[in-house]
Amino acid sequence: MATRMREGTLLEAKKAKLKPPPLFKVILLNDDYTPMEFVVIVLQRFFAMT
Repeated sequence: MATRMREGTLLEAKKAKLKPPPLFKVILLNDDYTPMEFVVIVLQRFFAMT
């Protein structure tokens, strides 16, 4: 649908183009406080890594 503005200007409405969201970038830091078992559980549960 077009919209009329002052002095005869005609503007056309544009449809928004949708695209899938980008994938997340995940960084795991190696520290001395997080147990290895927890890291393995997180990788298996949230990223389907076995």
